[in-house]
Amino acid sequence: MPDGLTKKETLARQEEKSPRRRGSSRVLDLVYIAMGAVILSVSAWVSFPVFQIPVTLQTFGLFAILLLLGGKRGFCSVCLYLLLGAVGLPVFASFGGGLGVLFGPTGGFLWGFLPASLLFLLFGGKKRGEKQNMLLLFLGLLLIDLCGCLFFLFFYPASAGNLGQALLLCVLPFLPFDLLKLFFAHLVARSVKNQIRILP
Repeated sequence: MPDGLTKKETLARQEEKSPRRRGSSRVLDLVYIAMGAVILSVSAWVSFPVFQIPVTLQTFGLFAILLLLGGKRGFCSVCLYLLLGAVGLPVFASFGGGLGVLFGPTGGFLWGFLPASLLFLLFGGKKRGEKQNMLLLFLGLLLIDLCGCLFFLFFYPASAGNLGQALLLCVLPFLPFDLLKLFFAHLVARSVKNQIRILP
């Protein structure tokens, strides 16, 4: 037996490499990716007013699926979610959908999900510590806000003025709530992982 493995361990490795096991893993990946897109959709529909502006739980949903499903599945979930919205399904905030939302004044925040999840895919995951994963999610949040501000500057140059002013208008008032969503996503993901085995 190679590498001093026991017979049981050798059989387990062979089973993992079997075509049936690989096929089952692919199906499971697709299920998790679809589930991630559903979580993003539902979190977009849940909103509460902050300074008379509706704020959704989308970033909470994004952080949760990245922590639960991992970077690869999380990134694919984001791509699927944006694709569903682009073809017109009402998966965005206020049951919106279509290219008009993606390329509208607030579309930058949605596009920001891509670099945020890609960052986690490249540098995060279960092999990293909780602190590093949380730092990556925080950096991802900054990327989302940056993309949102750039879109806002493009559509409202007179109101925003410059990037600093756009940050004051679009980011700083909501940053405490985003940090709370990040914290609660961490708690929820850790609790779910303790109860349900989710493959990396």
